[in-house]
Amino acid sequence: MSRPLAFIATTFVFLVLLTAGASGAPATGTVFAWGCGLWGSGQCTVPAAALSGVKAVAAGDRHSVALKEDGSVLAWGCGGTPFVICDVPPAAASGVIAIAAGNFQSLALRQDGRVVAWGCPGTADHGQCAVPAAASSGVTAIASAFAHSLALKQDGSVLAWGCATPDVDAGQCDVPASASSGVTAIAAGVSHSLAVKNGGVLTWGCRFSDFGQCAVPAAAASGVTAVAAADRQSLALKQDGSMLAWGCGLNSNPGVCSVPDGAKSGVIAIAASLSDNLALKADGTVIAWGCGGGNFGQCDVPSGLSGATAIAAGSDHSLAVATLPPPPPITCVVPNVVGKPLLKARARILKAHCKAGKVTRKRSTLRKKGRVLVQSP
Repeated sequence: MSRPLAFIATTFVFLVLLTAGASGAPATGTVFAWGCGLWGSGQCTVPAAALSGVKAVAAGDRHSVALKEDGSVLAWGCGGTPFVICDVPPAAASGVIAIAAGNFQSLALRQDGRVVAWGCPGTADHGQCAVPAAASSGVTAIASAFAHSLALKQDGSVLAWGCATPDVDAGQCDVPASASSGVTAIAAGVSHSLAVKNGGVLTWGCRFSDFGQCAVPAAAASGVTAVAAADRQSLALKQDGSMLAWGCGLNSNPGVCSVPDGAKSGVIAIAASLSDNLALKADGTVIAWGCGGGNFGQCDVPSGLSGATAIAAGSDHSLAVATLPPPPPITCVVPNVVGKPLLKARARILKAHCKAGKVTRKRSTLRKKGRVLVQSP
């Protein structure tokens, strides 16, 4: 009499394909940096913390600054310079609503209207980090440059400090009576300051290093909403999205003051630096020009940059806040796991970016115990 076949419990696996093309959402508030061909002090090496959640940027000589959506401030670079410039103080660790950067200093504006400054090491200290008592409250905007800093108060008056030694005092800290009220925007250049009042541009400074940057053109007497300043040029953004540039005298890189066609309309933000200018368009594109007096790559806008929301120009580098494109889709190709032990089969499925679905039981021979008998699809 023959013996009956022995049947035992084993495993049957039903495989479900993971949705093809699944990928993370695009990262918003990502800092892009380019240039840095002069100093290469790390100011273009964006830290991981600045790859998302950033809403504003500022650029100095050899450092970069970013303001996060949570009100914290990041700073990086500073290679070859005293690291105190990149040491964000506790007062700027939270509650910040605006930032600015000069050559060797940074400023932060807190929610309570107080200005915080840091940096200014050694011979780079011209008093631009010595925030006056009047800037401890009621401030709505800030700006900083080589040897001075500016603050705009709620009452429309402008404060200026720094300019501590005669060799850096070109009158840029001597705020005129016309800027004591009604001012809506400010900017700081190396040897001059700018303000917008009643839609017109006010300038002061230029006592030396006068390249025409204080000679406001007639077109900047009305309709201006924002200004930017650098070493030898001044910029103005008009209500209609057009922009103006002036200065650049004495053959000092005149291309900086020649606004390109792409920046003559649809502009929503401007920035200026030593040898270049930036314009942010309403469609999120960034335009850079100049660099004739020192091309360190800061005019070479990255080809993949789109959806920008903020810009900044430093001595040899440029910054922008934009949306980082999402990673490429992940495709699931279901591996053949028939005959494999259950645990190893699951591991192979997950490694292929697929998902193991329903598991059922079926009787089989002892030799196939615990192995996959059938898979679908």
